[in-house]
Amino acid sequence: MALPTRVTLEIVTPERRLTGFTIKPLNEDYIGALRATPVRSAAAGVVDHRADGFGDGCIGCTAGNGFGNHVELWHPDGTATLYAHLRADTGLPSLGASLPCGALLGASGASGNVTGPHLHFGVTLNGALVDPALFLPPP
Repeated sequence: MALPTRVTLEIVTPERRLTGFTIKPLNEDYIGALRATPVRSAAAGVVDHRADGFGDGCIGCTAGNGFGNHVELWHPDGTATLYAHLRADTGLPSLGASLPCGALLGASGASGNVTGPHLHFGVTLNGALVDPALFLPPP
């Protein structure tokens, strides 16, 4: 599988290093972040789905199908990336927008089914979930 071009990110924890984010060890799909940390696309793609306008969520909240404010990008290699639990009204791109790698998608928040602010970063390949750590810089 050819990986999309990666965004250059800097170190924050022993497991992974991301500017402003702390990623859990492999096989986890969410990244702890302070509220309002900028969220950028991991690869160039087209906005395939988006939801915006939800306030802070809670455990069990179903806003945005549990993801709250979120953006999903489709990439030409058959992958899709999901960026969820974003802060409301922080500039989520329009449906169908073509974005470069590193494009600003919004800011981290706590919308949807959450216990606190974080980024849910998910990756699918041809519709099947894959380990998102494959698309992040090495530790």
